[in-house]
Amino acid sequence: MSFRRRLIELQWYFRMRLGRVLFVGVFLFLVVFVFLQMRSKNTVTFSGDALDKPLPAAWQDAELAGSVDPNTVFAGEELGNYEPKTPEVPSNQPGEGGAPVLVTDEVGLKESKRAEREYGFNTYVSDMISMNRTIPDIRMEECKHWNYPKTLPTVSVVVVFHNEGWTPLLRTVHSVFLRSPPELIKEVVMVDDYSDKEHLKEKLDKYIKRFNGKVSSLSALFTMSLSGMSGKYVDID
Repeated sequence: MSFRRRLIELQWYFRMRLGRVLFVGVFLFLVVFVFLQMRSKNTVTFSGDALDKPLPAAWQDAELAGSVDPNTVFAGEELGNYEPKTPEVPSNQPGEGGAPVLVTDEVGLKESKRAEREYGFNTYVSDMISMNRTIPDIRMEECKHWNYPKTLPTVSVVVVFHNEGWTPLLRTVHSVFLRSPPELIKEVVMVDDYSDKEHLKEKLDKYIKRFNGKVSSLSALFTMSLSGMSGKYVDID
């Protein structure tokens, strides 16, 4: 075997060996890198003097939310004290009980597409559904049989909207009153976040008068000026 041939074979051998070494090295580097990344996600890092400082009060062991309330009692087979004693009576309008409303005619399909472009969902169908429509009760059966304290704080329900469709917005307000103990609802405050649609101006102001002062409408700008007064009129808002 000539010296030149021997030299070529040695060069080829070392190139192959170097390639293998580089491949193994890169592979091990990636394995270690991935391992360290996964480990760092499960590691809490403290500053140098963190161990000398007491934990914030919110981090300390305390009674967990949702623990047993001695004033909340399971009523067995009887309905709970805040459950409606008579079932809702469905109307003959579409969408009762959460049933789907199908639109098949040409005009309806056209209007449905227009509504979806404008509001992001089918307000054309929403306009067919009663403001007081019934809905299915999807709670666990046990939830209907609890007695809660007779004296509970009143609440204010705040509904913020911007260029919302007419019936979806007002049906929200109707649902609050239909499915809440009336003595606990102090008011519903509708906060208009700079809407420019005509039906959300004078028409809305006239409509909410039927709630006998239980519903008020405010602009977002006015509400911001009153933000410091939050909580002065009701127990919870």
